[in-house]
Amino acid sequence: MPNDYFQFRQFVIKHDRCAMKVNTDGVLLGAWTDVQGAESILDVGTGTGLIAIMLAQRSAAVIDAVEIDATACSQAEENISNCPWRERIRLHHMPFQEYVSRSTVKFDLVVCNPPYFVNSLRPPDAARSAARHDEKLSYESLIFHSSRILNENGKISVILPAQASETILSIAWFNRLYPERIVHVRSKPERKPTRVLLELARKQCSNPSIAEMSIMNAGSAGYSQEFSRLTRDFYL
Repeated sequence: MPNDYFQFRQFVIKHDRCAMKVNTDGVLLGAWTDVQGAESILDVGTGTGLIAIMLAQRSAAVIDAVEIDATACSQAEENISNCPWRERIRLHHMPFQEYVSRSTVKFDLVVCNPPYFVNSLRPPDAARSAARHDEKLSYESLIFHSSRILNENGKISVILPAQASETILSIAWFNRLYPERIVHVRSKPERKPTRVLLELARKQCSNPSIAEMSIMNAGSAGYSQEFSRLTRDFYL
């Protein structure tokens, strides 16, 4: 039976009441996102609060975390209140779109591990379905509302299924947001990429950084050096 919590180096994430548990996608995004110079960060769909807490560990920013689901929000509140950086994380229980319409803050960084499996079969559990699909927050809505709440030098950092990357890039271009960093993520070197880490900026980059990484070594030889180096401040 899986644990109802995940132990990191400096904090614990409980996820027994949350539809989406701690997973590699969230850890990757929290570790990869560029927080240099960021003073204000918005975590969209915070779930357990994992990414907000990771970014608080990595920066001195004030972080706002938005979550639409009441149960997930309660779990995030518990995790945030027990972490060392709780004074810098503010939790908001509301839809992202509503938060944007109310907010007077313009953010340096918007980060999101968005709903995915667009047009795929829905899992039977309603909460898990809402957490994993684009029913309540489509890619179009995510990018459009993020563009409204970014400051003039702001950036967006997301992790996506590989097959959704071209869609997001097209939506971003329409909203005058441009790729600055792209990483194609493979589970193992011999397999096709399944995820894409994507950083979008208001200012168009003439030569965006494009790279690849594998989470595991070939065969079953454990985590790759690159993944281990990226996550070493978090995993035990």
